[in-house]
Amino acid sequence: MATEAQTQELLAAIKKLKGRGTYRSLFDKYAGDDAMLDGKELLELLEDAGVGNWATRSMWRDGVMEAVDSKTAPDSKISWPELQQLVGDGVASSAGPSPGLWVKVRRMYTV
Repeated sequence: MATEAQTQELLAAIKKLKGRGTYRSLFDKYAGDDAMLDGKELLELLEDAGVGNWATRSMWRDGVMEAVDSKTAPDSKISWPELQQLVGDGVASSAGPSPGLWVKVRRMYTV
């Protein structure tokens, strides 16, 4: 189960990687031609964000996929609307995650 510190680490790393851009532009940079993040693309994003290390990054990927990928139509890919639930809309710098996802993200993997 992810701790509050691990959840904050993930969100801070993604925000830092985003820099002055939007979350949408960050998503578009890593998403493939299908405008979705698959496991490989998510691993690349996590690596560039400095999340985890070579031994734990796949656990981070699996946890994020589990927490964010739609349960009504799981496809092992993350769409922009699914990622928005985690990071907010990215329009305002104060945009944050949907409060309902905190519990899901905290449980995203077991270490």
